[in-house]
Amino acid sequence: MVGVESEIVRLCRHIERDNKVKILFAVENGSRAWGMQSHNSDYDVRFVFVHPLERYIALRPPLAVIDHTMGLFDVVGFDVMKFLKLLAASNPTVIEWLVSDCVYVGEQPAPLRRFALRQCNPASLYHHYRSLCRKNFEKYIVSGKKPTMKKYLYVFRGLVNALYVAQFKKVPPIRLDRAIAKVALPERIRSELLLLLDRKRHARELDRMEHAGLLCRFVKDFLAHTQVVAARSPTVALLDEWLHTLLL
Repeated sequence: MVGVESEIVRLCRHIERDNKVKILFAVENGSRAWGMQSHNSDYDVRFVFVHPLERYIALRPPLAVIDHTMGLFDVVGFDVMKFLKLLAASNPTVIEWLVSDCVYVGEQPAPLRRFALRQCNPASLYHHYRSLCRKNFEKYIVSGKKPTMKKYLYVFRGLVNALYVAQFKKVPPIRLDRAIAKVALPERIRSELLLLLDRKRHARELDRMEHAGLLCRFVKDFLAHTQVVAARSPTVALLDEWLHTLLL
């Protein structure tokens, strides 16, 4: 793992030099961050970068996204402006970057992490994760094809996280097993999910499994009902203050 982390740091420094940007932090946000990895899983590296100040006051907007894929490394970065706009809208993807336990470069800024955890809109999170569950279920499970364990877990990551948000009104744990342990679930479903997670960790990335009738019925029942989760408006001025400190 140390060699892999060194390679990721090297890639990040290469991206900084080639694009003349500074990476504020780089994290893992994929199956390895979620505790769903197989031994041959990719590394999903996500980072936030900042341009020199003069690029932000030019007529042509600076590069907003940097995408670099090489072998097992899928590396994607957002410019800080794009990142903050998504964070202000309680975008679950960028919130996950801020709460990821696996940090490769720098560290997540404490004010942004606090904003994500305290100011996020639970309604946005709930509907995102519920939609993630539904789309993956319809695409990979209902299609009739023999699904991979990975796709089943994608379905249940959406479901469990949606239930967590509905129950606790806050950001779910980044690791799926921690969310499964805390959220209200029938014990048989909880046991099946933890067993599936363990099987996935000891399997190859694209190993398939038979359709699980019990789990499918639970998903269908979940999708048949939409819970009401109260919305919350974040104090976006907090992000402006942090941005001014960063740039000025």
